[in-house]
Amino acid sequence: MKKYIASGFLTLAVFVSIGFATPTFAQTTDVAAQIQALLAQVKALQAQIAQLQGQPASTNACISLSYNLYADQTDARTNGEVTKLQQFLAQDSSIYPAGLITGYFGPMTETAVQHWQARSGVVSSGSPGSTGYGYVGPRTRAAMSCGGSANSVIPNTTPTNTNPIQPTPTPLPSPTPTLSPVPSVYLYANPTSIISDGKPGTITLHWSSVNATYCNFEKSKLSPSGSMVVSLSQTTTYTISCTGPGGTNSSNPVTVSFQLSQPSPTTDLKINSSDGPLAKTAGYSTFSWASSNSDYCTASGDTYWSGTKSTSGSEAVWTGNEKTGITTYQLTCGASSGKVSPAGDSVTVTFLQPSTVDLKINNSDGPLTKSAGYSTFSWTSTNADYCTASGDTYWSGAKSTSGSKNIWTGNEKTGITTYQLTCGASSGKTDPADDSVTVNFSY
Repeated sequence: MKKYIASGFLTLAVFVSIGFATPTFAQTTDVAAQIQALLAQVKALQAQIAQLQGQPASTNACISLSYNLYADQTDARTNGEVTKLQQFLAQDSSIYPAGLITGYFGPMTETAVQHWQARSGVVSSGSPGSTGYGYVGPRTRAAMSCGGSANSVIPNTTPTNTNPIQPTPTPLPSPTPTLSPVPSVYLYANPTSIISDGKPGTITLHWSSVNATYCNFEKSKLSPSGSMVVSLSQTTTYTISCTGPGGTNSSNPVTVSFQLSQPSPTTDLKINSSDGPLAKTAGYSTFSWASSNSDYCTASGDTYWSGTKSTSGSEAVWTGNEKTGITTYQLTCGASSGKVSPAGDSVTVTFLQPSTVDLKINNSDGPLTKSAGYSTFSWTSTNADYCTASGDTYWSGAKSTSGSKNIWTGNEKTGITTYQLTCGASSGKTDPADDSVTVNFSY
């Protein structure tokens, strides 16, 4: 509008000046001079109008901040500077559309900072932790303070009008973002070795850090520096990690050795060279044992395996428990100093009932005398799943575990025959049993 009014005014001035001129030769020279003067004034006014049209509007776009500001910061921790930053950003709705003044540095505030950094040529990509994009650090604070002056005024570089003739702006170099340093952590232990009598020991861990806001040990969140007491029962290596605006870093590893003042005893017991469990019938068994770091051993289990034993040895021991069928035999060895716990070992034995068999001929256990002819064989067995007969052609081979049968008996060659029956368990865990009847044949 200014351009059209000013141009019209200048055009009118020229026409008015020409209209009042008298068309004489003497006056023609004066009119020409006046026209040249008016044209010079027009050029001067045009220059002033162009200057007015291209002059940017000024805003208070500077702010002085003392704290580095980033996500989750609050006024309480920054002396009110989060609110101060939000008020600064809210001056431009294209940078901070929400315009919320909350005193809390949340996602919307971080996005507004990124818009301001990109527009101001500070940084335009990355993240707060990698390039400082969205992080108000030393370089961004310096840019916001207009080079360090809190009262400076920087012009809005967006022109209010479009001038057909505009100088080509010289692009500014992209500044290198200033990142927060990664934390450094140092850890040490006191003492660094423990000699124990068998009980757990305790040590104190001390740590200190730089550029960290908190530290982590196992599942505990700790202050950036401090100490704590921990217990251990074996050689252990410790580390601690600390986190700050620049990231997370781990400390140097610290190893604390743990040793027993006296080695722990060991005990090894075997029955019939077996660690058990085993199954057998009642009877004598060979017990063998060995121990280390001990000066006594004690046996327990039943009447035949009990009391004081040497620290190593071997002996035959009767084993058998008719009441329950299962017995656990144990040996405990240790050091009489009592500084370390004793060690024990055991073997469990399941006792199997032996097989039995009873054979009769004509209801007699024998020996008996009879003439050749048929005889009644009757038999029974226990804890057996097979029986085998032997004696002559008529009494031989597999038999049931119990039964009765008429068998031809008679041996003309010798006159004497022994008839036998053997029964047992096919598992082989028990010995088979046998019974026999001897018959003298009379002719």
